[in-house]
Amino acid sequence: MHRRTTLHLAGTAGLALLAGCSDDGSSPGTLSTDGTDDDPIEADANALLLSTTAAADVVGGDWERTEPHQQTPITRSSDATAGYVPVVAEGDSGPAGWINAGVWTFDTVDAARGAFDGHGYQTGYGFDERDIAVESIAGTVGRNDGVVLFRDANAMGGVARTDPHDSGDSLVETSLELAVSMHSAWRDG
Repeated sequence: MHRRTTLHLAGTAGLALLAGCSDDGSSPGTLSTDGTDDDPIEADANALLLSTTAAADVVGGDWERTEPHQQTPITRSSDATAGYVPVVAEGDSGPAGWINAGVWTFDTVDAARGAFDGHGYQTGYGFDERDIAVESIAGTVGRNDGVVLFRDANAMGGVARTDPHDSGDSLVETSLELAVSMHSAWRDG
């Protein structure tokens, strides 16, 4: 049984036990996508990167695709990388910070699974498993970086949202929204 299926079943059982205990108004599962190891991704890595429209839809404002702002584990050794910076007219206000995205493609699902399991964000960062694609993790790096790494079949993607005016959970939430948008285009676009 795949790890995601096992976690899904365990999570469903746990939610059933907790049903009725509390309601904080949140809607778990809204930041999730489905993936499958049975249907390999055949697109070019550049076509799998986050779109500027998706960045604008999630963060607001207008975004321009550039080179990655800095070399991070999200962009290092990837097959395709992009940075995104806000387009703000002089004297106007808009979103701050930047977004980095990376995509890795592999010949086989096993190779992608091995790369995901061996990625540097898997150890030492305290990232949590999430429900994007077949498998994913998310967390913070430093005070101002929210990061998501996900794998679907033979491809792996990563998104990092950096904002010097924001931190912690809010940046992870934004990164999750960006990753959902990016991954949804892999299967729907």
